[in-house]
Amino acid sequence: MKRYLSLLIVMLLGLSFAQPSLSVSPQELMGSDISIDAITLEQDGFVVVHAYDMNDELVLTPPLGVTYLTAGMHENVVVTLDPMLLAEYGYDMTTKNVLPMLHVDANMNQTYEFPEGGDVPVMVNDAMVVADLALTVGGMDSMNDSSDMMSMEAVIGEGQFEVMLSGSQEVPAVMGDAMGSATVTLMGSSLSISGDFSGLSSPFTGAHLHMAAAGENGDVVFPLSVTVAADGMSGIFSGDFSLSEEQVNAFKAGHLYVNVHSEMNKGGEIRVQLLPHDMMMGMMDMTPALMVSPQMGSSIRLDSVTLAQDGFVVVHAYDMNDELVLTPPLGVVYLTAGTHENVMVELDPMLLSENGYDMTSKNVLPMLHIDANANMVYEFPDGGDVPVMLNDEMVVATLELTN
Repeated sequence: MKRYLSLLIVMLLGLSFAQPSLSVSPQELMGSDISIDAITLEQDGFVVVHAYDMNDELVLTPPLGVTYLTAGMHENVVVTLDPMLLAEYGYDMTTKNVLPMLHVDANMNQTYEFPEGGDVPVMVNDAMVVADLALTVGGMDSMNDSSDMMSMEAVIGEGQFEVMLSGSQEVPAVMGDAMGSATVTLMGSSLSISGDFSGLSSPFTGAHLHMAAAGENGDVVFPLSVTVAADGMSGIFSGDFSLSEEQVNAFKAGHLYVNVHSEMNKGGEIRVQLLPHDMMMGMMDMTPALMVSPQMGSSIRLDSVTLAQDGFVVVHAYDMNDELVLTPPLGVVYLTAGTHENVMVELDPMLLSENGYDMTSKNVLPMLHIDANANMVYEFPDGGDVPVMLNDEMVVATLELTN
């Protein structure tokens, strides 16, 4: 009996630590069923298949098909797609991709509820678990590409996207006026990067593609070619790279980043994490936002919070001189990706008193931060849980507290 209990514990532990994953292979669309090679879920959830419309834009709702799965590993999972939606988006005329995506079953009711419900996408290393799947319409000639190349493209996707470099993404964060932008193009295993930077605090010393997750620092993978302006603080960069299998896997997991270094910030002054194109498209459809209303008390309520990835609402104080106090925060709440309404945050009574909130009506500053290490523990400024950035601005909302 003890032996069986030990085996059961080992099996349960193995299940608890199985990283969510999704594996697909290109296939011919015969009828309306597709097969997904392998799926691993840490908790009960869904595989949701999304379409691309006639303009190759991702359609998040309604989904083409949904299949509920229990936690664990599953092979050859069949998902039935909606024939009317397939025809509406042109899948009866051409070869094109669908996007299977893993979602949690937040309410444990085996009913897919998104975006209105809490069944948000499964996140691994700050990225959604997706895999582009190439469908060939039945009766068409098979694709000429090699099976190895096609299965790689099915996993990482293809396309072009824009990214913004900022000091807030550095580890530790760098505060300053430096900024940059880049265009990233992925075709199969070929990665092309071109962009510019300006406003460095000191002369430029280097720009590279590095390997590490958000919130971590990693080794240089490739140097970028850079032309520096006469001031030494701005310039343009570019690079064309053929990724190895390890580097493809790193890109798929969101573990490649661009870093621009300067004399005063040798570890990097501005940075951006690269994510696969379709993951970024999904994230952009959920724009980070924060809405508040004036109120009173040591427990505050935030009207609405939207996060593109798991993270935190952090409430900062203003001191007696109305200067912003970044640390320690008045209060912190962890939230999963998605939209949350009426979010309650408990504020520290001693910090409220210390900063004069018991004497007068004044503002606090709720701010969104990422959970870089996916450990549900707020770590800033020492850790990588930097503020959420939108159009080069932190997502904040001034909230008036009255006595």
